[in-house]
Amino acid sequence: MLIKPELIRAKDYYENFIKVAIKSKEHLELFVSKLEKFTEEEKAFFLEYWDIDQQGGCAEVISEEDYDDMTKDELEEYALKEFNVDLDKRHNIATLIEEVIELKEEKED
Repeated sequence: MLIKPELIRAKDYYENFIKVAIKSKEHLELFVSKLEKFTEEEKAFFLEYWDIDQQGGCAEVISEEDYDDMTKDELEEYALKEFNVDLDKRHNIATLIEEVIELKEEKED
C-alpha cells in the first residue's frame, strides 16, 4: 500500500496505538467512529490499513524523491490509484514524473 505523505500521522498513530490496543475489526470500527482529532481520510486509512496489516502487508510512504526511482508502470499505477488518471506511457519518464507532481499539487489545492 502506498501512503500519501499527508497520512503519515495516521500511520504513526496506527503503529503506535491502534495496532497495540485494538484487537478486532469491530472494535476498530467503533473506536474510529468516536475519534474527533482525525480527518475522514485518516479514519478510512485506519480501516483499510487494518485489513492490509492483518494479512501481513505493509505500507510505503511515497514522496517526490521516490518518483525518480519508479518505473513507467509504477508511475502509471500510482497515478491511477491516487488521482484516478491514466498516464500516457508513450511519454518519457521525466514527463510522467512532472505530470504526477502536477497531479499531486492540484489535489493538495
